[in-house]
Amino acid sequence: STTLTMYSAENCGIQKYESKIDAGAYVAGQSFTIPTAGLHNVRYRALDNLNHQESDILTQFNVDQTGPVGSISIDGGASYCTSTTVTLSLLATDPVGVSQMRIRSDAGGWGAWQAYQASLPYTFTSSAEGTKNIGAEYKDAFGNTSATYSDTIEYRSPTVMNISGAKQTADGRGVRLKDKIVTAVFPASGYFYIEESNRTSGIRVRSADLPGVNTFVTVDGITATVYAEHEIAATLVAPGGAAIAVKPMELNNKTLGGGPFHYQPGVPGSSGLNNIGLLVRTAGK
Repeated sequence: STTLTMYSAENCGIQKYESKIDAGAYVAGQSFTIPTAGLHNVRYRALDNLNHQESDILTQFNVDQTGPVGSISIDGGASYCTSTTVTLSLLATDPVGVSQMRIRSDAGGWGAWQAYQASLPYTFTSSAEGTKNIGAEYKDAFGNTSATYSDTIEYRSPTVMNISGAKQTADGRGVRLKDKIVTAVFPASGYFYIEESNRTSGIRVRSADLPGVNTFVTVDGITATVYAEHEIAATLVAPGGAAIAVKPMELNNKTLGGGPFHYQPGVPGSSGLNNIGLLVRTAGK
């Protein structure tokens, strides 16, 4: 509220009330209005019927009639997910504090108001693949409601397959590769390579979570092609135990990279089976 009323107790009665807002002049009247939002210094006093003037009393009022400013992010702003349960990052600020929030489901319905928290696990109402849109609204300590903030993510149900199957899968599809061996890690570039234990196929995995070399790993992710290399953009990297090191496949320079294989392009000038993604050893001019 922007209208306030002063009260004072005095045996002989009150003759006059006065108040001033910030650097303004004193204005007579028991009630007064703060016209603008923000933090204000208010001085007020009363005069009794025997002309005894009360000392000024100073207080502050924070006038806030707008809701919080906020945002929502699904899985840290990721474009894709392969799990029906995601993590919502919720951020809201307000001069008087944020007290509550409510979530709009991917089906469009609002949940009940709940205590504000910065992070929340959320499970989609439908397991159907496609774009999921989740919204959030916030309330401040005065009960003012924010605008609606939302974020979207594309859900792809992961299909369990081997690395060869992933290379035969078009871009933008969800895959799950279980118990593959990590053969190389490139921290500066943000990716690593996995390979089948029988050395039949290998593939690059792009991820912020980098496992150790010669360990088993399970990868969920979305197929993609980056710089002519078919890869997996990981949504989950689950490290396993130690693995026996994969021996490099010995190739000559003529067959390094090999020809195309489904969605994995070959290397110009090379021949033979596609071996991009494999750990290899080569020698020659």
